Amino acid sequence: MPRFAAIALHDVLSERGVERADVQAALVTVAERMLAFGATVSFEVNGATGDVVWVDVTGCAHLHARPDDPGGERALAEAIVGAVLALGHGCRLAIADGARVAAAVARFAPRASSHGSVILVPPGGNARAMAALPLVALGLSPEAQGWLSKVGARRVGDLSRLPRPALASRLGRDAARVMALLTGDDRAPIRPYVPPERPIERAALEYGITHHEALFFVIKRLCDRLAARLEGRVKRAAKLVLRLEVDHAVAGAPARDPELPLTLASPLSRADDLFAVVRAKVESPDGGARIAIERDAHGALDVPILAVSLEVTEEVAAESVPLHLFVPEARAERALPRLVAELSAELGGSAVGVLALADTWVTILRSRLVPYDAAAPSRTGPPLVSAGEEMSRLLPAPRAVPRGALAPLRLIARSEHVEWWKAGPHAHDAFVAFWGDTGRGGRGSAWVSVDRRTGDALVHGWLD
Repeated sequence: MPRFAAIALHDVLSERGVERADVQAALVTVAERMLAFGATVSFEVNGATGDVVWVDVTGCAHLHARPDDPGGERALAEAIVGAVLALGHGCRLAIADGARVAAAVARFAPRASSHGSVILVPPGGNARAMAALPLVALGLSPEAQGWLSKVGARRVGDLSRLPRPALASRLGRDAARVMALLTGDDRAPIRPYVPPERPIERAALEYGITHHEALFFVIKRLCDRLAARLEGRVKRAAKLVLRLEVDHAVAGAPARDPELPLTLASPLSRADDLFAVVRAKVESPDGGARIAIERDAHGALDVPILAVSLEVTEEVAAESVPLHLFVPEARAERALPRLVAELSAELGGSAVGVLALADTWVTILRSRLVPYDAAAPSRTGPPLVSAGEEMSRLLPAPRAVPRGALAPLRLIARSEHVEWWKAGPHAHDAFVAFWGDTGRGGRGSAWVSVDRRTGDALVHGWLD
């Protein structure tokens, strides 16, 4: 209702303006999410049909077919509505043979509600669908709409009973467009929206937040929106930047707005995974120092935060992996990338990785810690330089032990003057030995090297 009418009914009202830039940012997020349903998307802010997002789903409906919906159009529409609702927006959706007809039906059809109504206009049914709409659905000028109201026209279908020459003279430059819509002819193209190279989500706060839990609440929302855009792009984030816009009027505020770059050990796209990594980085000592904001014992922040933004600075293609028909997917396939990225955010990228075989004849250097790469193919061929047993777990540093504690020893490799140009001992024997308390189930196989000159024994790792 008009503002003055609302104040007349309720004298205690608070007004809150919504900037057009904020509306456009929300429509950009929805449009990029719609890329998962069609190759071409577009949007319009405050147009003749309000705030609208178009997606061309030509030839895509059969991909969503189900037994109760062989054509797949209703299932496709419900999937689109569910995606929009997941972003926190209400929507009204229509599928029709034309962008203008679909937008008008979704906005003004009597059956449409404000929370996820779906209207399917059958092929060839544009004229009938438009006839039931009010005149405002045509986007006419106030003068033309006023004249049509005076002659008794209330709906679009009423215009068909008026003489076409007189109607065309009153409509002016809108005549050709309106005449075509009356017959159901909607050939207007949509202007394709080209997503930016780097997706970014920003949340401006009404007041400065001073608690880290409130900050994480905002970051979670940004991760949800960013994940939706990545899904539409069929991409995964490899690098992120978290920026905080603080209140510089407060004493002790940093001179520059703090920002925290994140390099993900494994590219991620799901909202929960992104949030877990960002939260781990913010809570880590290194992250707290980089954003230059200290927290007390109760989690309060020294500097109020006025806005938060999260940007993807590097992304990679999200390649789909077909599932096996009879073998269930291992849980580690989904959990391990997130775990590695979270640990890397807390401990640093150089401290987290996986063991890999090195191409060397020195047995104590065969296992090395390398960065985790979820896309790297597993080695299925023969070993690099030998067919012997290999360490599966490597100790941070070799551990010296008495030789008597490792009996019995089983020799598996012997080397002498291998890679002589490198510093270090050149003659040693590699053994497999039993280690641990056998009475309590702690017995295991250890990888041991013994220097033949000194007799010193070192445990390097374990064999599972």
